[in-house]
Amino acid sequence: MVSIHFVLLISIIIQVTSAFLALRLIIITHKYWAWVPLAFATGLMAIRRAVSFHRLVVENTIDSVNTTAEIIALLISILVLIGIINIKPILKNLYIAKDNLKDANNRLNKEVEQRRRLEKEAQNNEEKFRKLAEASPTLIWMCDTDAQCTYFNQRWLDFRGRNLEQEKGMGWTEGLHPDDKEKTTKQFLEAFKRRESFELEYRLQNKKKEYRWIYDIGNPMYGSDEEFLGYIGSCIDITERKRAEEKLRGAEQQKSLILQTMREKLMFMDIDLKIQWSNKAALDLIDKNKKDIRGVYCYEVWHCRNEPCEDCPALKVLKTKKAETSEIHLQDRLFNVHAYPVIEEGKVTGILEAGEDITEQKKAEKELINSEKKFRMFFNENNAVKLIINPETGDIISANKSAKSFYGYPDIESMKIQEINQLSKAEVEEEMQKAFLREKNFFHFRHKLADGQIKHVEVHSTPLEIEGVRYLYTIIQDITDRIQAEEAVKRSEQKFKKIVNTLPQFVSYTDKDLVYRFVNKTYLDFFNLKEEDIVGKKVKQIIGEDSFEKAKPHLDKVLKGEKVHYKEYFTYPAKSSYMEGTLIPEFDSKGEIQGYYAILSDITHHVVNQQILEFSRKRLRGYSEYQQNLLERERDYIAREIHDELGQNITAIRMGLSMMKKQVPRKDRDLFLKLQEMSHITQTTLTKIKKLSTELRPQLIDDMGLMAAIDWYVRNFEKRSGITCHLELPDAEIDFPKDKGIHIYRIIQEGLTNVYKHANADHVEVVIRKYKTSLFIELKDNGKGIEKRDSDKTNALGIIGMEERVSLMEGEFNIQGSKKGTTIQIKIPV
Repeated sequence: MVSIHFVLLISIIIQVTSAFLALRLIIITHKYWAWVPLAFATGLMAIRRAVSFHRLVVENTIDSVNTTAEIIALLISILVLIGIINIKPILKNLYIAKDNLKDANNRLNKEVEQRRRLEKEAQNNEEKFRKLAEASPTLIWMCDTDAQCTYFNQRWLDFRGRNLEQEKGMGWTEGLHPDDKEKTTKQFLEAFKRRESFELEYRLQNKKKEYRWIYDIGNPMYGSDEEFLGYIGSCIDITERKRAEEKLRGAEQQKSLILQTMREKLMFMDIDLKIQWSNKAALDLIDKNKKDIRGVYCYEVWHCRNEPCEDCPALKVLKTKKAETSEIHLQDRLFNVHAYPVIEEGKVTGILEAGEDITEQKKAEKELINSEKKFRMFFNENNAVKLIINPETGDIISANKSAKSFYGYPDIESMKIQEINQLSKAEVEEEMQKAFLREKNFFHFRHKLADGQIKHVEVHSTPLEIEGVRYLYTIIQDITDRIQAEEAVKRSEQKFKKIVNTLPQFVSYTDKDLVYRFVNKTYLDFFNLKEEDIVGKKVKQIIGEDSFEKAKPHLDKVLKGEKVHYKEYFTYPAKSSYMEGTLIPEFDSKGEIQGYYAILSDITHHVVNQQILEFSRKRLRGYSEYQQNLLERERDYIAREIHDELGQNITAIRMGLSMMKKQVPRKDRDLFLKLQEMSHITQTTLTKIKKLSTELRPQLIDDMGLMAAIDWYVRNFEKRSGITCHLELPDAEIDFPKDKGIHIYRIIQEGLTNVYKHANADHVEVVIRKYKTSLFIELKDNGKGIEKRDSDKTNALGIIGMEERVSLMEGEFNIQGSKKGTTIQIKIPV
């Protein structure tokens, strides 16, 4: 009697305590669904024992109580109490780990937010660039690393009359002139392959369907890590300049034709008296061609001598720097040779000789009194515009037929030259006196025609004596077209200069002595100087000695004729900046270097942003590595606790139940079946504990190696999921550090989990191969295939986790989806 009372009382106390402790576990786990039913069940058992105890005390019906069953129930209650007491610290540690993980995730989210803010700043910088590009008066374009154009500013689109989608890729080539399309495209692609800057001229159709000449400058773009990003280019419309050049060429051809058809013997020589050019009349005189006399001394050609003539007008010009005239005999002929200096920057750089055969003139002068009619005929029939003028009064004494036809005045021989020349009367008289006194015989004037037109003329005047009176014999040549072409070129140059001044880049031209000859407005604003403070000064004076020493290797290269592209950090007198520059050499007609053009861009802000972004990425990677290591340690701890503590307790319970089954009589079948059911539940629980422990920490990695653990997991996954798995592993085990092996195992685990959850696949291939110093992993399924928008989602945590683990191992991660399934390719350095 005492014994059964004691058993019931102890059972009630233990069961009430178990119910209370189960309810206390809600405070730790916040899982009502897990612990309330347990507390309720143990509470009911306590109530049942209390009722039995009451009947036993009040009614003294001991036969109604099964002593053996109550003892067994007591033992089970004790085991449940022990289990609850032991699982409490495990759950407490587990949820503490969960809270720590949550804190780590919060810190990571803050870092991610900071990275997004930096990326937004980078996007804002890009937006600023685009606004500047849209405001630029030039046509600006950009292309990607595949030579496909991705951007055109609004100025380009307005010029073409097309939208961005039509121009993207190679769509812009549709507007190229058929004669320019193949050549332009080829030059663009060749420069792109070589990653070189280029300059192109081509005809491009505008929105009015007109072809305009475009000057296009393209430069490669590089990131802070020297990664090639594509090309950027700017274009200007040079149609007017082209037309001016064509006009100028036409004028030059016309001038050349006139010079070649002139009867005067013309010859141009350098300061060493070597012939550089001569007209047809001079060549016919000596019966030679241009190749025979080019570069030969003039006295060797004309006189077959080894030294100049005593009265050589060219030697006089070199001494006086003025026009000189001499009468020279050549092949029994007498020539009046006029030598004119060609002066550039105050120095004589060449000599132009005009040799007029005056043999007949001299004879005519001797016979002038008796042959005036013959002279007049010669004067009038000449094709050149000629006038004979009285230098004292300006009266036009005589005009040949060409002069009358050119000027159009019916009574030109009764007019004064002052009425035709657009200079003031005093200026005309002064110039005539210079010609009369042989101080000057070559002029540029503006003459008025009878119809009101103003013509630019080139005038050659020389004194002429007729019947004892000295006049001015004047030959006039119309150079209006040439002057207009030159003015058009000047206007085009001024327009180009205005365009350059609006560019955000620093543009300058420096001669071979490293002296500035031109800088644009951006350059002036950067140094806060005026044009006169820079132009004419040495580069070293402006940029400072330190910056000059850093730039000197690049300057040496460009002055050797090389095109130079560089990125440097310069410390200027005004401020310090990261600069990206292109130096383009300029050559003269002989191929000798004359100077260079410099195009610079201030990339300081871009470089600083890249450095900040890279620093943030490194910090994020460090936090991620810490989080992964922390998670693995917690998993290891939890797996060990579950395996060692909970597993051992469940095993002890199972052993106790087995012992009870042996002691229960076979006739008490209900109790036997109940014990057998509880033994089965205990076995199932033990199996799940082992599985959970293995998934939390695969012990096979430590016991048999990474490849064996992967093989076990894949085979186990195939059984659980019903998805056919094809596995290829290296023949030999790969020696990995412990943390890297865990990362690889988790990547395989996450990849197969994603296949099971999302792919709807029935077959998956897992291939692991080792090549030299790298490990290649490929997971390929035949499911519906992941789309790019899904892989880019911020909540694609599985993919983000895999990619982050690969990044921690300094590897490469790539995921691609198609209608045939999804392929994940990973390369990890061993």
